[in-house]
Amino acid sequence: MAKNKKGNLVTFFLSLPLLLAGNGSGEPSDQSQVVNEEIKGKAEILGKKHLADSYKLDVVFTEAEVFPAFINTMVNLKGHVVNDPEKKVAIMYNYQTWELIESIRPAE
Repeated sequence: MAKNKKGNLVTFFLSLPLLLAGNGSGEPSDQSQVVNEEIKGKAEILGKKHLADSYKLDVVFTEAEVFPAFINTMVNLKGHVVNDPEKKVAIMYNYQTWELIESIRPAE
């Protein structure tokens, strides 16, 4: 009986990466990719509005990362001021509450 429990635990831990990956391929599932694109889109709108309203910055986002909910519920955007790629910006939101976590902008 103890051997069977041990076998079940080994099977569980060997299967865990497949369960966490979504579709077993190591790539996000089609559904999670759609959700991630929706999250990125909303974050871009909110981020551009926040930086324009608060700091009078017109920005373009060039990178976006959506963290899986089992890690944390954050979306992180990176980019720069329009027509000035040296002036970097970044903004991070909680994608469940849309609370602004942090924004980084060029020094004035």
